[in-house]
Amino acid sequence: MGRLPELWRVHSGLHAHAAPLVTGRSAARAVQIRGMAGMGKSLLAREYALRFGAAFPAGICWLDARREGAYESGLSALAQRLGTQDLYGWFESRGEPFLFVVDGLPGGLTPAGAARFRAPHPLGRTLLTTRSRAYEAVGAPVDLRSLPPEDATELAGSYELAVEVGGHPRALALLGGAVRAGQDPRALSGTLYAPGGSPLDVLAGDADGAGFTLSLARDAVDAGPEAMDVLRCAAALSPLPLAEEHAAAVLAAADSVPAAVARRRAATGISELRVRSLLSRDGHDGHGGHGGHDGRDGHDGRDGRDGGWQPHPVTVHAWRHHDPAPARTEALRHAMLRTLVPDAGGRREARRMTAPGTASTEPERMAAFDIQVELVTRIGVQALEPGTGSLREALSSLHALFGFTRETLREYSISLVGPGEDAAPTVQALAHELLNGTLRPFTSTWHPRLAAYEAQCPPGTSPLDHEASWPEADALREALADLRAPLRRIATGLAAISGADFGMAEAG
Repeated sequence: MGRLPELWRVHSGLHAHAAPLVTGRSAARAVQIRGMAGMGKSLLAREYALRFGAAFPAGICWLDARREGAYESGLSALAQRLGTQDLYGWFESRGEPFLFVVDGLPGGLTPAGAARFRAPHPLGRTLLTTRSRAYEAVGAPVDLRSLPPEDATELAGSYELAVEVGGHPRALALLGGAVRAGQDPRALSGTLYAPGGSPLDVLAGDADGAGFTLSLARDAVDAGPEAMDVLRCAAALSPLPLAEEHAAAVLAAADSVPAAVARRRAATGISELRVRSLLSRDGHDGHGGHGGHDGRDGHDGRDGRDGGWQPHPVTVHAWRHHDPAPARTEALRHAMLRTLVPDAGGRREARRMTAPGTASTEPERMAAFDIQVELVTRIGVQALEPGTGSLREALSSLHALFGFTRETLREYSISLVGPGEDAAPTVQALAHELLNGTLRPFTSTWHPRLAAYEAQCPPGTSPLDHEASWPEADALREALADLRAPLRRIATGLAAISGADFGMAEAG
């Protein structure tokens, strides 16, 4: 019902190589049906296999990848059923197209890991179903949206229920079954907001248990704390879209962290939810809200940018019933009210200066990581081999660390101070040692000497050739080599704060 366009998109995608002059493809490409849980991905794949089975005379192979080891067991069972241990050779001998369906491709795979689920022979057409949106390179996507109003109403038996669940096929089927069994649609609508277990899980019965809504909530939990916080913000604002800057402002206000930290958290959370099909651009990014079938891409023209991010109504419903930390949700809701409506309670100052000598905070860890990344790629930590490179570029590279370090500390609201009495390895102390204890004595000694020699460069001589004849060139190279040990020591100290050592510990 309401999926005929998607069926043809699947068929066209699987056979795009048959018309290379039109499609620009000369080899078969996999097709992936994407969408959140309960959107009907497996059902669409089955429907396609039934309706278009004649296009695959060598047969249809269905493999389940939703559980650990299920795909490998399915391959073994397929080989046994065909009476061969060489699937490639078997399909080669048939010499005809076949359909290879992999249902429930898990998230979190590398491109190579996802590619191994393709058909075992070039004659095979691969059809994948997945919740993940991270496999663009694996196959052409066919995104499942919510059902259009007329189909959703017919399936639910009630327009009001269809609106309540945003045209979500699985929820519509469960509610529609209850309506056809004699339950009152208005009463059912009220149970969607009642405390306790979700009525959708009750209607699913023993076959699904609490798996329907719980699976959606688990996807968010698996995405990490940043994703859960962004989902809490989006659910609190639903059905209005959540802008990334609003999510960052809420997180900054709730946790009293610098804006840079909050922005990174918000961006990470949105990215993780987006790739799991739990968040869309204004409800039009593959699983849009009820009635979102006008072909828009989520742009509404406000401020000349995308309007914001929205979770599906069923995702919001599932999260409200399975949120593992409702107290955190309430804290973010309060922060949202203070942030978006400051006159109602005043806006809390989100930025704070990190006190030196305290345990590493999240801003300190992020600042340490950023400085560490810059430091380990500079000449000094990375050796300048004799007779190679430019001494001027080496000095300029090290001098650039002054501005970068200060700007990073400023971005994360960390003051640059000297080490305390206990010389604790804080990011402030390490930054002070880097700039004032290590780099400044070096650059203040060698920059004037090299600059004075460069000023004597004869006309027509390249700067690099002139530098190579400098009498003090070898001495500067030795000084650069001597600088390596203290810089590596500082990088190791930053690694202890950031948690990323980039192999420094092994290198010694």
